Amino acid sequence: MSLEQAAHQSPFFAKLDTPLRVQFHSGEVNANATGSLPPPLPDHAVRPARPTWFRRHHRLTALVLAFLVLKALLAGLYLRQARDEPPPDLSDLDIPRPPEIPDDQNAYVLLARAAAAAQTPFLQTRKNDIHALATGTLRDDALHAELLAHAEACNLWPQVAAALAAPLAQAPWRVSLDSPIPEIGQVRFLAQYMIIRAIGEARRADTRQAVQTLRDVFAVGTIIENSSTSLIHYLTGLAIKTVALDATRHIAVTQPLSGEDLRFAIGAVRESRINPENTRRVFRLELNFFRLCLDEVVRHPEGLYTLSPETDNTRGVHRCLAALQKLRLTFKPNKTTRLYAENLREVIRLIGKDGTAVASSVIADSLEYPPFTNPDNFFGIVFLRIVTPTWSKILQNDVRHGSAFSATEAFLALRLYALEHDNTLPATLDALVPDYLPAVPRDHADGKPIRYSREFHALWSVGENNLDVTRAGQKPEKRDLILDLAFADPAAPADQEPAPLHL
Repeated sequence: MSLEQAAHQSPFFAKLDTPLRVQFHSGEVNANATGSLPPPLPDHAVRPARPTWFRRHHRLTALVLAFLVLKALLAGLYLRQARDEPPPDLSDLDIPRPPEIPDDQNAYVLLARAAAAAQTPFLQTRKNDIHALATGTLRDDALHAELLAHAEACNLWPQVAAALAAPLAQAPWRVSLDSPIPEIGQVRFLAQYMIIRAIGEARRADTRQAVQTLRDVFAVGTIIENSSTSLIHYLTGLAIKTVALDATRHIAVTQPLSGEDLRFAIGAVRESRINPENTRRVFRLELNFFRLCLDEVVRHPEGLYTLSPETDNTRGVHRCLAALQKLRLTFKPNKTTRLYAENLREVIRLIGKDGTAVASSVIADSLEYPPFTNPDNFFGIVFLRIVTPTWSKILQNDVRHGSAFSATEAFLALRLYALEHDNTLPATLDALVPDYLPAVPRDHADGKPIRYSREFHALWSVGENNLDVTRAGQKPEKRDLILDLAFADPAAPADQEPAPLHL
């Protein structure tokens, strides 16, 4: 029986109303119907196919599972990258809070009170004239007399004497960013007041009292410097000493000081130099200020906005930044503290070094902003850039200050030498040792002796610009230090007596 006959005899096909022709050609089956379509097959005869929604459900489940796995991996990676460091060891930088000092024994408090009492309406109307009086560029006898009369009326000088005699000195310790600090800027005016008094004493031929008053001005600067609990106090003390140096040189050449007066002044200058150990202490105290700022940023909802507020129209931007700052990856307090401490240790290492060492250091570049594409502790670096002092400039200021002391000490010694040698100058500074100086003062810019030229009547520091004096009367540029020795007679011609440059 053929396959076609068997198909027609099948009970299943027998139920069909129309004939069916099945042909096989090369393994293919073709069916042609001459009548209407056959009825559908019964349910039990056809294997049901899986619905399309079920297949889509499986694909969606796979995608969700893949997303969850990827999310877990990214979360783990983020948590690993966002993990902060352990707290750094700061035992070498920490300074405990000093005990309280009674006000009547605290030279800082007594000086602040004296400075407040010295305030005068002239500071509002004739501030520039008062400064000119103190620098010796203006002579106004009427203003001079009124200022001294005001000092007598407010009992100023006994208050200053009590402050200088106090056994201890301690500036206020800051416990928060809102801690009140006395107006330290008033002490700078007090120093000018004392210099004006010294100028008046010298004009009355009381030169010994004048140089003693100048010594007291140095002492005021030293008290503020040594009692410092912040850089504000420290820099104020240096500023007071700077004006005292200028006043000492001015009085030495404009007033008839004796040899004893000049020796007294030389000793006062030498004793008033910066104390490197105290500078290290003051710089270490900046860690306290850093911690106060860090605590303020961490606990305050607006974050860095509290340290660098802008105008109101940018407040929304700062709030957005504050929200980003709260991410653990972008702000790591412990890592930020470690970076600050490492930078501070390098700064402390440079204290007392020459200007060349400061200039070649990397402290100015150690806190550069990271690339914006690198979010790791990004806001920690921004925070450091806000609260970290410009250490390189402060250290260079100390270098210039040390060179100014060296130049002034040599200047006064040359003034004394000229007084005792018919108003002539020595060939080199070595001639001043040991009768006038224990050693040739050092130029802190490069560690070599301070520069001197008898031919050009000049003392100078090479400074940051590698200065060299090549003619008499050469004027200093910004941050240059050149002292004109015009008080002495011109040097002998070069063909009679050479005037070598002391290097």
